[in-house]
Amino acid sequence: MNCRMPSLLFPALLTVALSIAAIAQEAPVVAPSPDDLRARVEALEKAMGELRETLAPLQKRQAAMKRQQELQRQARELRDAEKKAYSEAELGEMDTLFKTATQQWNKPEGAAALATLAEKFPKANRTGAAYLQVGQMSKDEQGEAFLRIAAEKYPEAINLAGVKIGPVAKFMLGMRLWNGNRKDEARAIFADLRQNFADAVGPRGNLLVDAIPPDTQEKPAATE
Repeated sequence: MNCRMPSLLFPALLTVALSIAAIAQEAPVVAPSPDDLRARVEALEKAMGELRETLAPLQKRQAAMKRQQELQRQARELRDAEKKAYSEAELGEMDTLFKTATQQWNKPEGAAALATLAEKFPKANRTGAAYLQVGQMSKDEQGEAFLRIAAEKYPEAINLAGVKIGPVAKFMLGMRLWNGNRKDEARAIFADLRQNFADAVGPRGNLLVDAIPPDTQEKPAATE
């Protein structure tokens, strides 16, 4: 863990420190009996166990935030690489198409912009980000199709928020299928996320697998 402890850890550490201090202050001047010593060890082990339970989710959250910061760095590198791969005119057109596709996603102009973006810049990082954003906003079958495209064709694309397009698109698609009572399809997607994208993070830095509904585990096969 980084030596600069997040502020959220201090209350937990202070509580345990006070507990340990209290145990120490209760020690008599004479040597404790075996029973007293055993009780003090048990109290200390309990305090340390509570500390581990308190720190575990915070450490997990810190690791996810660190992962997202790394993805943000990679996204900047991808953006810099695009500046070298495309001309200024192409970059300007790409930005215009992206804004039109995502800001007017429910209008013919937006649909046309997304189609043009995919046709002219099929490998661009922003094309994958556009499919994810438009797919998220579109609640119809076309939105589902856009999420599938984002997941399948742009798995390594990363937006500037530090979100990897492929896993997030899978998660959004899985939730849409789950809420649409297409449980088996959703379970397959969530199983894929748990197995292959356990460290993937969402827009808020949370682990995607932690946001999967707990009742989506694959059902065991029925036995005769």
